[in-house]
Amino acid sequence: MKVSNLLEQISNLYFFISLLIFSFLVKPGNEFSTNIDIPHIMVDFTILIPIFLLGVVIFVFLLFSNRIRFDLLSLALFVRVLLPFIPMIYNPQVVDFSGNIGILATAAIVYLIALNTVQHFECLKKYLIFIFLLFCIQTAMESYLGIYSFFDNTYMYKNDLILPIGGSNAIASNIIPLGCLVYCTENKKRNKIVYAIIMLGAVVLTKSRSGIIVSLLMIAVMEAWKRRFSIKTAISLIFTSVIVFLCGIYFIMNTDIGNSAFTQNDSTIIDRFFLLNHGLNIFLVHPILGSGFTEQVVRYNPHNYILYTLMAFGVVGLILFLFIVLKILRRFFEYSSDSYIRGTACFVICLLVQGLGEIVIYAPIIEFMTWFIIGVALRRVKNFENMNGENNGRCPNA
Repeated sequence: MKVSNLLEQISNLYFFISLLIFSFLVKPGNEFSTNIDIPHIMVDFTILIPIFLLGVVIFVFLLFSNRIRFDLLSLALFVRVLLPFIPMIYNPQVVDFSGNIGILATAAIVYLIALNTVQHFECLKKYLIFIFLLFCIQTAMESYLGIYSFFDNTYMYKNDLILPIGGSNAIASNIIPLGCLVYCTENKKRNKIVYAIIMLGAVVLTKSRSGIIVSLLMIAVMEAWKRRFSIKTAISLIFTSVIVFLCGIYFIMNTDIGNSAFTQNDSTIIDRFFLLNHGLNIFLVHPILGSGFTEQVVRYNPHNYILYTLMAFGVVGLILFLFIVLKILRRFFEYSSDSYIRGTACFVICLLVQGLGEIVIYAPIIEFMTWFIIGVALRRVKNFENMNGENNGRCPNA
Protein backbone atom coordinates (compact mmCIF):
# COMPACT_ATOMS: atom_id res chain seq x y z
CA MET A 1 0.00 0.00 0.00
CA LYS A 2 1.29 3.45 -0.92
CA VAL A 3 2.06 5.84 1.90
CA SER A 4 -0.36 8.40 0.45
CA ASN A 5 -3.22 5.87 0.51
CA LEU A 6 -2.36 4.85 4.07
CA LEU A 7 -2.32 8.47 5.21
CA GLU A 8 -5.69 9.03 3.58
CA GLN A 9 -7.18 6.07 5.43
CA ILE A 10 -5.67 7.28 8.70
CA SER A 11 -7.07 10.80 8.18
CA ASN A 12 -10.56 9.52 7.38
CA LEU A 13 -10.45 7.20 10.38
CA TYR A 14 -9.28 10.11 12.55
CA PHE A 15 -12.29 12.11 11.38
CA PHE A 16 -14.68 9.23 12.08
CA ILE A 17 -13.27 8.30 15.51
CA SER A 18 -13.24 11.96 16.58
CA LEU A 19 -16.94 12.32 15.75
CA LEU A 20 -17.69 9.14 17.70
CA ILE A 21 -15.84 10.66 20.66
CA PHE A 22 -17.98 13.79 20.38
CA SER A 23 -21.09 11.57 20.10
CA PHE A 24 -20.64 9.40 23.18
CA LEU A 25 -18.22 11.02 25.65
CA VAL A 26 -19.49 13.54 28.18
CA LYS A 27 -17.57 15.56 30.74
CA PRO A 28 -19.59 16.22 33.94
CA GLY A 29 -20.15 19.83 34.92
CA ASN A 30 -22.62 21.10 32.37
CA GLU A 31 -25.87 21.93 34.11
CA PHE A 32 -27.86 19.85 31.62
CA SER A 33 -25.45 16.88 31.20
CA THR A 34 -27.42 14.86 33.76
CA ASN A 35 -30.43 15.00 31.41
CA ILE A 36 -28.76 12.72 28.85
CA ASP A 37 -30.74 9.45 28.74
CA ILE A 38 -29.16 7.68 25.76
CA PRO A 39 -26.06 5.49 26.26
CA HIS A 40 -22.96 7.63 26.87
CA ILE A 41 -19.66 7.56 28.74
CA MET A 42 -18.72 10.02 31.49
CA VAL A 43 -15.06 11.12 31.47
CA ASP A 44 -13.05 13.48 33.63
CA PHE A 45 -11.21 15.26 30.81
CA THR A 46 -12.16 17.82 28.18
CA ILE A 47 -13.52 15.96 25.15
CA LEU A 48 -11.46 18.01 22.69
CA ILE A 49 -8.10 17.05 24.25
CA PRO A 50 -7.64 13.55 22.71
CA ILE A 51 -8.94 14.83 19.36
CA PHE A 52 -6.52 17.75 19.40
CA LEU A 53 -3.52 15.62 20.44
CA LEU A 54 -4.16 12.97 17.79
CA GLY A 55 -4.50 15.71 15.17
CA VAL A 56 -1.20 17.21 16.28
CA VAL A 57 0.53 13.82 15.88
CA ILE A 58 -0.73 13.45 12.30
CA PHE A 59 0.08 17.09 11.51
CA VAL A 60 3.65 16.82 12.84
CA PHE A 61 4.24 13.64 10.83
CA LEU A 62 3.04 15.35 7.65
CA LEU A 63 5.16 18.38 8.42
CA PHE A 64 8.42 16.52 8.99
CA SER A 65 7.85 14.12 6.11
CA ASN A 66 7.38 17.07 3.71
CA ARG A 67 3.88 15.89 2.85
CA ILE A 68 2.11 19.10 3.73
CA ARG A 69 1.52 22.32 1.84
CA PHE A 70 0.12 25.52 3.26
CA ASP A 71 -2.29 27.73 1.36
CA LEU A 72 -3.61 31.23 2.02
CA LEU A 73 -6.67 29.88 3.82
CA SER A 74 -4.57 27.82 6.26
CA LEU A 75 -2.50 30.89 7.06
CA ALA A 76 -5.72 32.83 7.73
CA LEU A 77 -6.83 30.09 10.12
CA PHE A 78 -3.55 30.31 12.04
CA VAL A 79 -3.93 34.09 12.23
CA ARG A 80 -7.38 33.43 13.70
CA VAL A 81 -5.68 31.37 16.42
CA LEU A 82 -3.28 34.20 17.25
CA LEU A 83 -5.83 37.05 17.36
CA PRO A 84 -7.23 36.26 20.85
CA PHE A 85 -3.73 36.54 22.37
CA ILE A 86 -3.57 40.28 21.61
CA PRO A 87 -6.39 41.28 24.03
CA MET A 88 -4.44 39.58 26.84
CA ILE A 89 -2.40 42.79 26.92
CA TYR A 90 -5.35 44.80 28.20
CA ASN A 91 -7.86 42.11 29.35
CA PRO A 92 -7.26 39.23 31.79
CA GLN A 93 -8.37 35.83 30.48
CA VAL A 94 -10.08 32.99 32.34
CA VAL A 95 -10.03 29.20 32.12
CA ASP A 96 -12.23 29.30 29.01
CA PHE A 97 -9.35 30.90 27.13
CA SER A 98 -7.31 27.71 26.60
CA GLY A 99 -10.36 25.71 25.56
CA ASN A 100 -11.45 28.22 22.94
CA ILE A 101 -7.91 28.53 21.62
CA GLY A 102 -7.84 24.74 21.36
CA ILE A 103 -10.99 24.81 19.21
CA LEU A 104 -9.43 27.29 16.76
CA ALA A 105 -6.10 25.44 16.67
CA THR A 106 -7.82 22.10 16.06
CA ALA A 107 -9.74 23.63 13.16
CA ALA A 108 -6.52 24.81 11.48
CA ILE A 109 -4.83 21.43 12.00
CA VAL A 110 -7.69 19.26 10.70
CA TYR A 111 -8.07 21.54 7.67
CA LEU A 112 -4.43 20.96 6.71
CA ILE A 113 -4.70 17.23 7.37
CA ALA A 114 -7.72 16.91 5.06
CA LEU A 115 -6.29 19.24 2.42
CA ASN A 116 -3.05 17.27 2.17
CA THR A 117 -4.17 13.67 2.55
CA VAL A 118 -7.77 13.04 1.43
CA GLN A 119 -8.25 12.73 -2.32
CA HIS A 120 -11.03 10.14 -2.55
CA PHE A 121 -14.57 10.61 -1.35
CA GLU A 122 -16.02 7.10 -1.21
CA CYS A 123 -14.78 6.20 2.28
CA LEU A 124 -15.51 9.62 3.76
CA LYS A 125 -19.05 9.52 2.36
CA LYS A 126 -19.79 6.31 4.28
CA TYR A 127 -18.55 7.89 7.49
CA LEU A 128 -20.66 11.00 6.90
CA ILE A 129 -23.81 8.95 6.32
CA PHE A 130 -23.14 6.90 9.45
CA ILE A 131 -22.62 9.98 11.65
CA PHE A 132 -25.68 11.72 10.18
CA LEU A 133 -27.89 8.70 10.89
CA LEU A 134 -26.30 8.29 14.33
CA PHE A 135 -27.22 11.86 15.33
CA CYS A 136 -30.78 11.36 14.07
CA ILE A 137 -31.18 8.04 15.91
CA GLN A 138 -29.76 9.52 19.10
CA THR A 139 -32.25 12.41 18.81
CA ALA A 140 -35.20 10.05 18.41
CA MET A 141 -34.04 7.88 21.32
CA GLU A 142 -33.50 10.87 23.61
CA SER A 143 -36.91 12.28 22.71
CA TYR A 144 -38.52 8.94 23.58
CA LEU A 145 -36.52 8.28 26.78
CA GLY A 146 -36.77 11.80 28.17
CA ILE A 147 -39.02 12.83 31.04
CA TYR A 148 -41.08 15.19 28.91
CA SER A 149 -43.10 14.32 25.82
CA PHE A 150 -42.83 16.21 22.53
CA PHE A 151 -46.30 17.63 23.23
CA ASP A 152 -45.40 18.82 26.73
CA ASN A 153 -44.19 22.32 27.53
CA THR A 154 -41.63 23.29 24.87
CA TYR A 155 -39.19 24.92 27.29
CA MET A 156 -39.08 21.86 29.57
CA TYR A 157 -38.90 19.45 26.64
CA LYS A 158 -36.01 21.27 24.96
CA ASN A 159 -34.03 21.50 28.21
CA ASP A 160 -34.46 17.76 28.68
CA LEU A 161 -33.49 16.89 25.07
CA ILE A 162 -29.73 16.75 25.58
CA LEU A 163 -27.16 14.68 23.67
CA PRO A 164 -23.38 14.53 24.16
CA ILE A 165 -23.07 16.91 21.18
CA GLY A 166 -25.30 19.51 22.88
CA GLY A 167 -28.85 20.66 23.48
CA SER A 168 -31.78 20.76 21.10
CA ASN A 169 -30.62 23.73 19.00
CA ALA A 170 -27.06 22.36 18.80
CA ILE A 171 -28.43 19.00 17.69
CA ALA A 172 -30.31 20.63 14.81
CA SER A 173 -27.22 22.66 13.93
CA ASN A 174 -25.25 19.43 13.47
CA ILE A 175 -27.92 17.38 11.71
CA ILE A 176 -28.92 19.89 9.03
CA PRO A 177 -25.47 20.59 7.47
CA LEU A 178 -24.61 16.89 7.51
CA GLY A 179 -28.00 16.06 6.02
CA CYS A 180 -27.45 18.57 3.22
CA LEU A 181 -24.02 17.17 2.40
CA VAL A 182 -25.31 13.59 2.39
CA TYR A 183 -28.31 14.64 0.28
CA CYS A 184 -26.19 16.43 -2.34
CA THR A 185 -23.73 13.57 -2.74
CA GLU A 186 -26.38 10.88 -3.08
CA ASN A 187 -27.09 9.79 -6.66
CA LYS A 188 -30.28 7.79 -6.10
CA LYS A 189 -33.45 9.89 -5.88
CA ARG A 190 -35.11 7.42 -3.53
CA ASN A 191 -32.25 7.71 -1.05
CA LYS A 192 -32.36 11.50 -1.31
CA ILE A 193 -36.02 11.47 -0.29
CA VAL A 194 -35.27 9.14 2.63
CA TYR A 195 -32.40 11.36 3.88
CA ALA A 196 -34.58 14.48 3.60
CA ILE A 197 -37.41 12.85 5.58
CA ILE A 198 -35.00 11.62 8.26
CA MET A 199 -33.41 15.07 8.54
CA LEU A 200 -36.76 16.86 8.81
CA GLY A 201 -38.07 14.32 11.32
CA ALA A 202 -35.04 14.66 13.59
CA VAL A 203 -35.06 18.45 13.38
CA VAL A 204 -38.77 18.63 14.22
CA LEU A 205 -38.07 16.46 17.28
CA THR A 206 -35.55 19.06 18.49
CA LYS A 207 -38.24 21.78 18.35
CA SER A 208 -35.56 24.13 17.06
CA ARG A 209 -37.58 26.80 15.30
CA SER A 210 -34.59 28.13 13.37
CA GLY A 211 -33.59 24.56 12.53
CA ILE A 212 -36.98 23.73 11.04
CA ILE A 213 -36.94 26.89 8.93
CA VAL A 214 -33.37 26.35 7.71
CA SER A 215 -33.94 22.67 6.89
CA LEU A 216 -36.97 23.52 4.74
CA LEU A 217 -35.13 26.33 2.96
CA MET A 218 -32.07 24.16 2.34
CA ILE A 219 -34.16 21.42 0.75
CA ALA A 220 -35.46 24.07 -1.63
CA VAL A 221 -31.91 25.30 -2.31
CA MET A 222 -30.60 21.81 -2.98
CA GLU A 223 -33.48 20.87 -5.28
CA ALA A 224 -33.04 24.05 -7.31
CA TRP A 225 -29.24 23.97 -7.32
CA LYS A 226 -28.45 20.78 -9.21
CA ARG A 227 -26.10 22.37 -11.69
CA ARG A 228 -23.63 25.22 -12.05
CA PHE A 229 -25.03 28.36 -10.46
CA SER A 230 -26.80 30.52 -13.06
CA ILE A 231 -29.80 32.79 -13.65
CA LYS A 232 -31.87 29.70 -14.41
CA THR A 233 -30.76 28.15 -11.13
CA ALA A 234 -31.61 31.35 -9.24
CA ILE A 235 -35.14 31.43 -10.73
CA SER A 236 -35.61 27.77 -9.92
CA LEU A 237 -34.38 28.44 -6.38
CA ILE A 238 -36.85 31.29 -5.84
CA PHE A 239 -39.76 29.25 -7.21
CA THR A 240 -38.91 26.20 -5.10
CA SER A 241 -38.34 28.33 -1.99
CA VAL A 242 -41.77 29.92 -2.31
CA ILE A 243 -43.43 26.51 -2.55
CA VAL A 244 -41.50 25.17 0.45
CA PHE A 245 -42.23 28.37 2.43
CA LEU A 246 -45.97 28.06 1.81
CA CYS A 247 -45.91 24.38 2.78
CA GLY A 248 -43.97 25.30 5.91
CA ILE A 249 -46.53 27.97 6.89
CA TYR A 250 -49.33 25.46 6.43
CA PHE A 251 -47.40 22.92 8.55
CA ILE A 252 -46.86 25.46 11.35
CA MET A 253 -50.38 26.86 11.41
CA ASN A 254 -52.50 23.79 10.72
CA THR A 255 -50.83 20.80 12.39
CA ASP A 256 -50.40 19.86 16.05
CA ILE A 257 -46.71 19.08 15.54
CA GLY A 258 -45.95 22.38 13.83
CA ASN A 259 -47.94 24.34 16.39
CA SER A 260 -46.17 22.56 19.24
CA ALA A 261 -42.73 23.24 17.83
CA PHE A 262 -43.26 26.91 17.05
CA THR A 263 -45.87 28.55 19.22
CA GLN A 264 -45.67 27.09 22.72
CA ASN A 265 -42.57 28.93 23.89
CA ASP A 266 -41.32 32.46 23.50
CA SER A 267 -39.30 32.76 26.70
CA THR A 268 -35.98 32.55 24.88
CA ILE A 269 -36.73 35.58 22.71
CA ILE A 270 -36.39 37.99 25.64
CA ASP A 271 -33.10 36.37 26.66
CA ARG A 272 -31.75 36.68 23.11
CA PHE A 273 -32.48 40.43 23.01
CA PHE A 274 -30.59 40.84 26.28
CA LEU A 275 -27.59 38.86 24.95
CA LEU A 276 -27.50 40.86 21.71
CA ASN A 277 -27.62 44.18 23.54
CA HIS A 278 -25.03 43.07 26.10
CA GLY A 279 -22.77 41.72 23.36
CA LEU A 280 -22.91 45.02 21.50
CA ASN A 281 -21.83 46.84 24.64
CA ILE A 282 -18.89 44.45 25.10
CA PHE A 283 -17.82 44.99 21.49
CA LEU A 284 -17.90 48.80 21.86
CA VAL A 285 -15.39 48.62 24.72
CA HIS A 286 -12.65 47.21 22.44
CA PRO A 287 -13.97 47.57 18.87
CA ILE A 288 -10.71 47.13 16.94
CA LEU A 289 -9.22 43.89 18.31
CA GLY A 290 -11.99 42.73 20.61
CA SER A 291 -11.86 41.41 24.16
CA GLY A 292 -10.55 37.92 23.42
CA PHE A 293 -12.03 34.97 25.30
CA THR A 294 -12.81 36.77 28.53
CA GLU A 295 -15.54 35.59 30.85
CA GLN A 296 -17.84 38.33 29.57
CA VAL A 297 -17.41 37.20 25.97
CA VAL A 298 -17.71 33.46 26.56
CA ARG A 299 -20.52 33.53 29.12
CA TYR A 300 -22.66 36.02 27.20
CA ASN A 301 -22.46 34.43 23.77
CA PRO A 302 -25.11 36.34 21.77
CA HIS A 303 -26.04 33.32 19.60
CA ASN A 304 -24.90 35.28 16.55
CA TYR A 305 -21.47 34.63 15.03
CA ILE A 306 -21.10 38.14 13.60
CA LEU A 307 -21.54 39.82 16.97
CA TYR A 308 -19.54 37.11 18.76
CA THR A 309 -16.68 37.62 16.30
CA LEU A 310 -16.77 41.35 17.00
CA MET A 311 -16.83 40.72 20.75
CA ALA A 312 -13.86 38.31 20.70
CA PHE A 313 -11.77 39.54 17.75
CA GLY A 314 -13.06 43.03 16.95
CA VAL A 315 -13.42 44.57 13.51
CA VAL A 316 -10.08 43.04 12.48
CA GLY A 317 -11.39 39.58 13.30
CA LEU A 318 -14.63 40.15 11.41
CA ILE A 319 -12.70 41.25 8.31
CA LEU A 320 -10.60 38.08 8.56
CA PHE A 321 -13.78 35.99 9.00
CA LEU A 322 -15.41 37.54 5.92
CA PHE A 323 -12.23 36.99 3.91
CA ILE A 324 -12.24 33.29 4.84
CA VAL A 325 -15.94 32.81 4.02
CA LEU A 326 -15.86 34.69 0.71
CA LYS A 327 -12.72 32.89 -0.44
CA ILE A 328 -14.25 29.49 0.33
CA LEU A 329 -17.60 30.18 -1.35
CA ARG A 330 -15.95 31.74 -4.40
CA ARG A 331 -13.84 28.62 -4.91
CA PHE A 332 -16.85 26.35 -4.41
CA PHE A 333 -19.11 28.18 -6.87
CA GLU A 334 -16.47 27.81 -9.58
CA TYR A 335 -16.79 24.02 -9.38
CA SER A 336 -20.34 23.67 -8.07
CA SER A 337 -21.27 21.04 -10.66
CA ASP A 338 -19.31 18.55 -8.56
CA SER A 339 -21.71 17.00 -6.06
CA TYR A 340 -19.30 16.98 -3.11
CA ILE A 341 -18.22 20.59 -3.62
CA ARG A 342 -21.84 21.68 -4.02
CA GLY A 343 -22.75 19.71 -0.90
CA THR A 344 -19.95 21.36 1.04
CA ALA A 345 -21.14 24.77 -0.15
CA CYS A 346 -24.61 23.91 1.19
CA PHE A 347 -22.98 22.71 4.43
CA VAL A 348 -21.28 26.10 4.84
CA ILE A 349 -24.43 28.04 3.90
CA CYS A 350 -26.36 26.11 6.58
CA LEU A 351 -23.83 27.14 9.22
CA LEU A 352 -23.88 30.77 8.13
CA VAL A 353 -27.68 30.94 8.21
CA GLN A 354 -28.19 28.99 11.44
CA GLY A 355 -25.33 30.83 13.12
CA LEU A 356 -27.24 34.09 12.88
CA GLY A 357 -29.51 32.89 15.67
CA GLU A 358 -27.73 29.96 17.33
CA ILE A 359 -24.33 29.00 18.76
CA VAL A 360 -22.94 27.18 15.74
CA ILE A 361 -19.66 28.61 14.46
CA TYR A 362 -16.82 28.36 17.03
CA ALA A 363 -18.51 25.33 18.66
CA PRO A 364 -16.02 22.39 19.01
CA ILE A 365 -17.75 19.69 16.95
CA ILE A 366 -18.90 22.12 14.25
CA GLU A 367 -15.42 23.62 13.85
CA PHE A 368 -13.90 20.14 13.64
CA MET A 369 -16.41 18.82 11.08
CA THR A 370 -16.48 21.98 9.02
CA TRP A 371 -12.78 22.39 8.44
CA PHE A 372 -12.13 18.73 7.67
CA ILE A 373 -14.99 18.72 5.14
CA ILE A 374 -13.84 22.04 3.62
CA GLY A 375 -10.27 20.74 3.40
CA VAL A 376 -11.43 17.75 1.35
CA ALA A 377 -13.54 19.99 -0.89
CA LEU A 378 -10.69 22.40 -1.61
CA ARG A 379 -8.41 19.46 -2.37
CA ARG A 380 -10.97 18.40 -4.97
CA VAL A 381 -11.02 21.94 -6.36
CA LYS A 382 -7.23 21.76 -6.70
CA ASN A 383 -7.51 18.40 -8.46
CA PHE A 384 -10.01 19.86 -10.93
CA GLU A 385 -7.70 22.79 -11.60
CA ASN A 386 -4.83 20.40 -12.26
CA MET A 387 -7.04 18.55 -14.71
CA ASN A 388 -7.79 21.89 -16.45
CA GLY A 389 -11.53 21.63 -15.99
CA GLU A 390 -14.38 19.86 -14.32
CA ASN A 391 -15.31 16.23 -14.61
CA ASN A 392 -18.91 16.79 -15.76
CA GLY A 393 -20.08 17.11 -12.16
CA ARG A 394 -18.90 13.65 -11.14
CA CYS A 395 -16.49 12.80 -8.36
CA PRO A 396 -13.40 11.56 -10.22
CA ASN A 397 -12.36 9.10 -7.54
CA ALA A 398 -15.65 8.20 -5.89
